[in-house]
Amino acid sequence: MATGKPPRPRPARAAPRKSAKSAEKPVRQREKHLPQPGAQAPALTRVQGRARTVIYIHGIGNKPPAEVLRCQWDQALFGRPMGERTRLAYWVNRERYPFAEPGNCDARDVGPAINQSVQRTLSTLGLVPGEQDLHLLADALAQNEQERADLHRLLDELDGARALRSVHAKGSIDAINRLLLRLISAALLQDVHDLFFVPERAALMRESLAQRLRSGGGPFVVVAHSQGSMIAYDVLRQLQAADCEVTLFLTLGSPLGLPQMRSMFKRWTGARKLPFPDCVQRWFNVAETRDPVALDSDLTGDIANAKGRFENLSGARLNPDWPYNAHSGSGYLTIPQVRAAVRETVGVGFDQPVSNVVLIKDLSEQLEAHGPEYRHEVLI
Repeated sequence: MATGKPPRPRPARAAPRKSAKSAEKPVRQREKHLPQPGAQAPALTRVQGRARTVIYIHGIGNKPPAEVLRCQWDQALFGRPMGERTRLAYWVNRERYPFAEPGNCDARDVGPAINQSVQRTLSTLGLVPGEQDLHLLADALAQNEQERADLHRLLDELDGARALRSVHAKGSIDAINRLLLRLISAALLQDVHDLFFVPERAALMRESLAQRLRSGGGPFVVVAHSQGSMIAYDVLRQLQAADCEVTLFLTLGSPLGLPQMRSMFKRWTGARKLPFPDCVQRWFNVAETRDPVALDSDLTGDIANAKGRFENLSGARLNPDWPYNAHSGSGYLTIPQVRAAVRETVGVGFDQPVSNVVLIKDLSEQLEAHGPEYRHEVLI
């Protein structure tokens, strides 16, 4: 059976020699039963109590520091900080966003938000985006005609959703919502461009998750929000079941269903639909129908070879933060069905406090705050 890392031979014990031979035998037996590349994964709809580590990967735009954001997600999903049991794949572009968003563990990851003070400032400075601004941004980002066409098609899809939503809103609320949607669209446009057209940025995005998987501790639950779901899918689709075991792949507010996104993925996969990742045992997609990023809220028809392993949940007012941002990450994480899916996969006791949680929590926060090359002083 696959583990979080590719299997390694166990060192033989010094004495007695007979025990050393018997210690090696189970390893060979396990390796013999590992799924081979190209083999079909078993059709499972539930894998209870198997996962040992939850890995988060965030979505578009700027974020608080990694250790703060992970704590916010822990609070939303489990109700408390989880220490070493959770990890965060953090990929914010600090060239675009030089300063992390302010925040603390008790705050929520709700994404772009506009209060009245910000509205007044924008209006005074004349900075409220006009109808053509995002297409000008697309032109500025694009390096060739193919990129320009792709980004403009993506904006056209987002504009269609914005026009549909404006029918249901009036007055100042409509103005705020329109500006919020444009901020979300601008963040999505830039991050999507990085993923598909800027190889060095795309590599950093993928590595943020790949490094967390290589650290071991599987089987895993991978929780991906917004563009994080596209990054996670791109990493997982290239892994065999023998490389990594993901018992639950949970996508929240995902743009994977957008026709333009599928079209760009098709250039990588060569397939019209999104191939089901070989290393994933269950995929659960959740989308608020008012979410301006998850315009196709049901991915059922977009996944190939799912064989009963894919589930979709969508609905209006599903995300409790929908009145002010239907794309809110913390909102998605507090949905009862989302919490239930994760708890079912990690098993009873995963989120129970243990005696050394304070020590482990402090160390795990330091690990989140620094890269893998940073050396930490630990007193044992």
